[in-house]
Amino acid sequence: MAFRYSGQQALSHGLVLAIASCSLPAAQESAPPAAVMVEFMSPAVIETAQVMPEPLLFETATDFAEGTAAVRQGEQLGYIDTAGNWVTTIADANVEVAGAFAEQLAVARAGDYHGYIDPSGDWAIAVQFKQAKAFSEGLAAVQGGDKYGFINPQGQWVIEPEFALAESFTEGLAVVKQEGGVWLC
Repeated sequence: MAFRYSGQQALSHGLVLAIASCSLPAAQESAPPAAVMVEFMSPAVIETAQVMPEPLLFETATDFAEGTAAVRQGEQLGYIDTAGNWVTTIADANVEVAGAFAEQLAVARAGDYHGYIDPSGDWAIAVQFKQAKAFSEGLAAVQGGDKYGFINPQGQWVIEPEFALAESFTEGLAVVKQEGGVWLC
């Protein structure tokens, strides 16, 4: 028997609706139809005073990826390791937001444009894109002008900007939107 989580949705009064289903392997097709389970859960409230240290160490922090997390401490933006040690300071003081590393590059925004920084905190790909997504499978979806395309880790166009929207590659495919519909690229 296989179980599959279908999702959850917040309801009023702090309840969460979780839906899961179970089904039998194809070899047992003569079995009755799959059952569906609906369960209402009431999430426990966590008292933040007991969980969060005072004062907080960082104003913002991303999830850990590739062994580091982006953090802001006062005016300083950089990365910590999983032990909490400061390992990298972003060199450009104009960087306002930095993301998690993916394939040794992290999206960073300075002003209204995005580029990519390397693990040393320096620009690997200069700020030039209106929008930028994390690297996946050696490519990153970026908006150059009014259209999206894909660049490699050297910042070179591999797929020229021709899409209204583009998502990251997963298992060799990326969802893109062109006039007339949404396609896999």
